[in-house]
Amino acid sequence: MTLTSKLNLVGIAWPVCLLKFKSAVDGLCACEVLEVSTQDPDVVVNITMIIDRS
Repeated sequence: MTLTSKLNLVGIAWPVCLLKFKSAVDGLCACEVLEVSTQDPDVVVNITMIIDRS
């Protein structure tokens, strides 16, 4: 069974939102899904880079 966690980064300033994202990713198990909400397109780019490097 897949477990889904949600992370709301809407309105959270950069770089705090990236730190929260990295912390959430580090706490995931192998079968978990992290659903992320943000309004800043630059945050999406940075999150993608974090995922690629993890």
